[in-house]
Amino acid sequence: MLIQFSSLIVASQFVIAVAADAPKFDIAKGCKTNSVSMGSNDDLDQAIKDCIRAEQTAQTQLESQWSQFSTSGKSMCVADATSTVRDGIAASYVDLLTCLQADFLAKKLEK
Repeated sequence: MLIQFSSLIVASQFVIAVAADAPKFDIAKGCKTNSVSMGSNDDLDQAIKDCIRAEQTAQTQLESQWSQFSTSGKSMCVADATSTVRDGIAASYVDLLTCLQADFLAKKLEK
């Protein structure tokens, strides 16, 4: 029983930490990591620039809308976004924002 209780405490602290502010991702590093499969250097440079622009736009939108998303949605989507890092794919504001918007709409449709 003690193990379950301590797990609950740790999990609740994570939810509180997630709910306070939008997470911070390294956009430039993420875009370089996720664009390595491009062909020529010109294609790679343009892909990285496009990626950075999209990530910055998503980050700005995410930060302005962060308080509108549910705590459970934030926890789920942040965990999902950061779990991709282990698979060699960098965390993405675009993916996080898409996940949160989908969760928001799903909850709205349930009502």
